[in-house]
Amino acid sequence: MENASKVNSLNEAFSYLNPHIEIPPPLPPPPDTTVPNVIVVSPQNKKYPRGDIRLTFYANEPVAQLRYSVDGKTNVSIAKTSIILPPLTHGTHNVVVYAEDLAGTLAHQR
Repeated sequence: MENASKVNSLNEAFSYLNPHIEIPPPLPPPPDTTVPNVIVVSPQNKKYPRGDIRLTFYANEPVAQLRYSVDGKTNVSIAKTSIILPPLTHGTHNVVVYAEDLAGTLAHQR
């Protein structure tokens, strides 16, 4: 009985010295509300001879979706940041590039 008492005393002392500590899980990162910055490299605001016109752009962060639109028509989904535009008629055209980041924040650049 005396040994059992000593063991209980040791267990109590050990519990006191090493209490069970519960570490909470890490907090999730704050939501991404920053709009991606889209830079259009080409085409530039100038006249181009007939032929292939390359659309080249980049974003400052990873993106989930890329799209472009010519003259306000339907958006076209693309997988690359550099493509050849479909043939355009003679005249002035507006090209808008859309980039949606991984958090769903959408940016566009004309």
